[in-house]
Amino acid sequence: MQNAWQKISQAPKTSIQALKPATTNFIHKQRQNNIKNATTYSLALLEMATLPDLGKEVKEFLTTTSIAISPDYAFPETAFCKLLFKQHHYLQSISSLIRASQKFKNNPQEKFYASTFFWLAIAFIPLALFLLATLLMVIKYYRAFCEMGQLKLTQQGNFALLAITAAIAVMIILAPAPLSGLLLLAGCISLFATRRDTITLALILASLFIVPLAYEKGMSSLLALDSSFLKTARYSATGLYNEAEKAPPTQPATNQSQLILQLFSQAETARLREEYAKAEIFLEKIITDKVELGAVYNNLANLYLLQKKTDSTIAYYRKASQLEKNSGIPYYNLRQAYIQLSFDLEKSSLALEQAFKLNPDLNQIPDDDQKLTRQSKLHLIFMTLPDNIYRRFADSQPGKETFLPEFLSWILFPGARSSLYYTIIILAFFGLLFSIKRAPANRHLCPLCGRLFHPNRKLKNKSCPACRQEKLPDAFASPGNGKNKTKPKPLTSILTVGGIILPGFYQFITGNIFIAIGMFLPS
Repeated sequence: MQNAWQKISQAPKTSIQALKPATTNFIHKQRQNNIKNATTYSLALLEMATLPDLGKEVKEFLTTTSIAISPDYAFPETAFCKLLFKQHHYLQSISSLIRASQKFKNNPQEKFYASTFFWLAIAFIPLALFLLATLLMVIKYYRAFCEMGQLKLTQQGNFALLAITAAIAVMIILAPAPLSGLLLLAGCISLFATRRDTITLALILASLFIVPLAYEKGMSSLLALDSSFLKTARYSATGLYNEAEKAPPTQPATNQSQLILQLFSQAETARLREEYAKAEIFLEKIITDKVELGAVYNNLANLYLLQKKTDSTIAYYRKASQLEKNSGIPYYNLRQAYIQLSFDLEKSSLALEQAFKLNPDLNQIPDDDQKLTRQSKLHLIFMTLPDNIYRRFADSQPGKETFLPEFLSWILFPGARSSLYYTIIILAFFGLLFSIKRAPANRHLCPLCGRLFHPNRKLKNKSCPACRQEKLPDAFASPGNGKNKTKPKPLTSILTVGGIILPGFYQFITGNIFIAIGMFLPS
C-alpha cells in the first residue's frame, strides 16, 4: 500500500486523468489487504485537495477518493460537504451532510471524539456566559452604580460596598479566583438591577452546577484518547500498522473496560492478519470473563465459520442478535452460516429478511465488497465495540482525579474542592433569588440615559421621565441639530475622557470618595 501511495503522491495534480490510475491502484491494494478504512491516507488526500493551484474538478476527485478509502468515517463526507457549499452546490452539500451524520452515528470512535469536545464545551460555555453577562450588566448599570443614592446607603453601607469591591478586585486580579470575583460582582449588580436581569443572572448561575461533572468527563476522555489502549483500537479500525504497532500493548489493564478494549483490539489486529486462531483466543477470553457484548459473539462466530468450526457458531450468532436487537449484522452473518453448515435455504432467507428489516443498508453491499475475506469468499461483517465501552474506559482513567481539584483551585481559590464549589454556587443562587424577591416590580432602567426609575403605571415608552420631557435637563441635553449644536467646554471634555480612562475619576472630583475608590479598584 505504501508503494501504491507513492504513485499517488508522485502523480501530477493538474488533471484527473493523471491521478485516476494511481488512486484506482491504491483502492485495489487496500481491498486486497482486506483493510476496511485507511484513515491516514484519507486525511492526506484531503490535505492534498487544499493546494491552491488545483482545479475544481481535481479537488472534487481527491475528496471523493478520500471517501472511498474510508467509507465508514464521517470526516471525508464533511470535507466534501464544505467543498460543495463553497462551490454553491447547496442541495448536494446538504445531501453530503446527511450522509456524514449517518456515518458519524454508526462509528463509535468518532462519536467518542465528539463527546470529548462536547463535555469540554459544556464545562466552559456556562463560565463564559456568566463572565459575559456579568460584564455586560456592569456596563449597563454603570450610571446606576454612580448614582448610589438610589440605594440610599448609609455610611456603613458605603464601607461595606468598598470592602466588597476591594475583595472583587483582589480575587479577579491578584488571586487565581475569577469565579469568586464574578459571583461577588453579580451580587453587587443584583442590588440595583431589574428583576428581569437578575433572573437572567440566576439562570446562567444555575448552569454552573454541571461544570465540574462535564470538565471531569472531558478530561478523562482526553486521557483515554492518549492511552495506548485506544491508540491500538484506532489502528485496528484503520488496518494500518507500523512495526512498533504490530505487538500488542504491554501496559497491563487495570479494570474490566481496559481489558475488554485491549483484548478486542488484539483480536482485530490478529484477524486483519488472517491469524484467526489467535483472534479467537482473545475473544473467548472476553466471554470467559462473563462480559456480554454482541460484537464479541458476532465476531467470534465469524471466526468459527472462517475456520469451518461448527460448534456454537449459530448459537453465538443468535446470542449476538439478542444483545444487539437494533442491528441486522448478526442476522446477515447467520444466513451465511445456514448456507455453509447445513444448506438450509429457508432459514437463510428468513435471517436475510430480518437483517434487511433492521438494516436496509445491508442490501447495498456489492459482491466485491471490501469485507469479503480472501480465503473463504464469505460476506461476513465484523462489528465494532459499542459506545459505552469507550465511555466506561474513559471514566476509569487513573489520572482524572487530579484535574478537577486543579480546575476548581483555578476558578475559585487555591484548595477548593467540589463540595465547596457546590456550596458557594447554591448560596449565590439563593442570594440572587432573595434579590429578585426584594427588587421592586416597577424598577426600570432607562435605555437612553441609564437612570433607574420607578414608574407607577405601565409605560409605552421605556425611557425615564427626564428623557421624555421636551426640554431635557442640561446634564443630559441632546446636542440638537443645525444651529443648536454646541461645542463642549474643555473642562467637560477633560472630565469625560478622565472618567472613561479612569473609572471613578469623576466621582473623586465631585467628592464621592467611597464610590470613586469602589469603582477604581475593580478596574
